[in-house]
Amino acid sequence: MCSEMSIADKIKDQQREWARAKPMRLSRTGYSCVRLEDNLFRPMNSDTYDEFKKGDGDELSGKMRALNSSSALACNLFDYWRHGKDASPLAGALGVDEVRDIFFEQKFSAGVRRSFPDLDVVLFCGNETILAVECKFSEPYEVSEKNFIKEAYFPESGKLWEQQDFCRCQDVAEKLRYGYLDAAQLLKHMLGVANSRETGKPIHYKNWSLLYLWFNPGEREAKRHEKEIKRFIGEVSRGGKVGGGGTICEMTYQNLFKSMSENLDDSHKEYREYLTQRYFQ
Repeated sequence: MCSEMSIADKIKDQQREWARAKPMRLSRTGYSCVRLEDNLFRPMNSDTYDEFKKGDGDELSGKMRALNSSSALACNLFDYWRHGKDASPLAGALGVDEVRDIFFEQKFSAGVRRSFPDLDVVLFCGNETILAVECKFSEPYEVSEKNFIKEAYFPESGKLWEQQDFCRCQDVAEKLRYGYLDAAQLLKHMLGVANSRETGKPIHYKNWSLLYLWFNPGEREAKRHEKEIKRFIGEVSRGGKVGGGGTICEMTYQNLFKSMSENLDDSHKEYREYLTQRYFQ
């Protein structure tokens, strides 16, 4: 009996089907582009290229060629607005007043020796404010359910371990509820953006927001992922406010693109069609 295909594999197959209809060479597995430029809507802005080159993820030489690369998805959506275009459609979709500049792979000091978490995308929004974005594509769905405890063990009627006087076990079990969400990564990013304010590294800012931008394929696992995201935000903030002037929020790529598309005129036709056909059909 064949096992059900995982969401991560479905995303990879969808991307491979898109690529097969294009004049490009794929790797032997069929899931990576031989040439990086074939995985991008258009050649990167020179500043974007330099930022990826300086990043720790070695994206340009390998990872970014994968059809399901989260960095390629982020680049395809955000780098477009770095080519001298009026970014008001993007700003409106993100709920910010303006986008003055966009940066990729920016390092923030978490206040821990040799710890400089990289943020996928950072938007300088004016008024000394930044929106730091952690971008996810298929990664959350590439974990095994063995890594966390099923939701059935956390009924609304009560805490199962605590009812047996296993108070410490209950605390550990609660922490293991995160299976699709990399909560540790987000906590490190929060330290990084908070600790780096007014240092000028990588840029000078006073106020910040951390956005978790994720891809929702509309499957059962995605619903659990969403539930984890909302629970995490509820646990670390009060209405999204984490203290010290910082905020945390979440948005799906689908909702971002839908909102942005409503304000794209015909001058953005190729960009809109590329993203629609590749990611948002």
